[in-house]
Amino acid sequence: MLAVYFLLTVGGVLVVARVVGHFTPPHVERGLPLLFLEAVLLLTVAIAGGTRLSTITNGMMAFGLYGFAFIGNWIEQIGTFTDNVAARNVGTVSSLIHAERVAVEPRAYQMQPTIMSELTATPFSPVSAPSVAMVWWSIGYIVLALVLGLRAFRHRAL
Repeated sequence: MLAVYFLLTVGGVLVVARVVGHFTPPHVERGLPLLFLEAVLLLTVAIAGGTRLSTITNGMMAFGLYGFAFIGNWIEQIGTFTDNVAARNVGTVSSLIHAERVAVEPRAYQMQPTIMSELTATPFSPVSAPSVAMVWWSIGYIVLALVLGLRAFRHRAL
């Protein structure tokens, strides 16, 4: 279901951008798998949380983790830009706690227009791309969340 939704939504946006704006993001073939990885990660965290938490609490938890990683990423980007080691470490720790931003940054880095990569000073353009090890961590995060969710569901009273 997620793959079908992803293909329809992303495909629709790319077609509209191409037809209306005559624009196709660069390196789409590298960015879209990372975008799908982000969607799978968010869905897996929501499924894992849904095994123990109520619907509202689970939604708040998933959104809170997303926001935590988002803010942590900005702190890391500011730390990289200003050469502040403590701020970079805060961002790295937030990426380890919730790996969603690890999938976003390489995608943004790959698919941003050339002018954005030349500016490197906006809060929405990545100053540094996470390492391949961090992308593997996000894949491991998905597996860990799924295993924990399945284990919790197995012991849940129906």
